[in-house]
Amino acid sequence: MYLLINTSVKDAISLTLFKGNFVEQKNYPVANRDLLLSIESFLEANTLGVQDVEGIAVLVGVGAFTSTRIATTV
Repeated sequence: MYLLINTSVKDAISLTLFKGNFVEQKNYPVANRDLLLSIESFLEANTLGVQDVEGIAVLVGVGAFTSTRIATTV
């Protein structure tokens, strides 16, 4: 599975899991400081663990610098 992190909207985190034809997306109306909690919740909801994530992609360009920086650091 691959995880796409989108923090381009203020006070919202969008997470997407994808691999092949499988795509699962969820939006969390929380501040960017809750990114790790959101990722943990999203993986648990899909019965996955951190070890199941093969790669992480971050949407950059639009949005606040700090939000993008936090997502990239993860």
